[in-house]
Amino acid sequence: MRQGRNKTLTQNHYSSGVTIITPSYNYARFIRECALSVRSESKTVTISHIIQDGLSEDDTLAQVSSLNSHSVILISEQDAGQSDALNKALSLVGDDQLVGWLNADEYYLPGAIDYFYQAAAENPDVEVFYGDCLFVDKRGNLLRALPSHRMSKFVLRHYGCFIPSCTLFVRASALKKFGWDVSFRRTMDWDLYLAMLENHQFKYVPYTAAAFRVHEDQVTNTPEKLDELEFMRLRAKHSINKSSFKTLLALMLHAVLKVLDGGYIKQLRYRKIRGQKIAA
Repeated sequence: MRQGRNKTLTQNHYSSGVTIITPSYNYARFIRECALSVRSESKTVTISHIIQDGLSEDDTLAQVSSLNSHSVILISEQDAGQSDALNKALSLVGDDQLVGWLNADEYYLPGAIDYFYQAAAENPDVEVFYGDCLFVDKRGNLLRALPSHRMSKFVLRHYGCFIPSCTLFVRASALKKFGWDVSFRRTMDWDLYLAMLENHQFKYVPYTAAAFRVHEDQVTNTPEKLDELEFMRLRAKHSINKSSFKTLLALMLHAVLKVLDGGYIKQLRYRKIRGQKIAA
């Protein structure tokens, strides 16, 4: 494991591999499982893992250090929030990398990185890949499945952010044109997808890639109405006129696409194991 801001991660350092970037702050209770899920992922592709920590005051650094892994680059320095941490980590990634975004309280499921790396190799004209995830509680027990579906610009704009960020894999050369808007605290993922959608191809990969942990400390645990001003700013930035009619149409189209892509069948299958531990 290497610590500190290392400017030597260039395009030639990790040739045609995968880099996972993880923003972190005071998530010591989760970070080890997150990092282990990355480390244990692949035997066929070189994977590096950049953990961008915002000077955590718990034992996050000790938890990461205990992994003793050369593939983990741990950087602990002041940042301006999650989006800023993501941008700092992205600045160290070579342009030829496939980038995964995994938050410190999330973890990959077996085979995910290999599967998406193969999808990227088979689809050289696609820049953005995403899949399905599972919602788990703070102990990793299954709450429900969250299958996604093929891309629809209309659904993304008027229904909302249906792409789980923990299943996102993006070519670094495309992602670096945008990065994350640091003015958004809750909707930085939706903002990024809307920005990239105009000139980049998205591909849905029907694979359950990661576990999204639901717990009391996460940003999305707060009611959306408390962040209504942020939602308004996002809609203004992307020229989305809020319309009850368009929202209803987008909701209906979202449901139709989930039917076509087998989403509801997946949800029913996972209901049979609700409450069981989901291992990384």
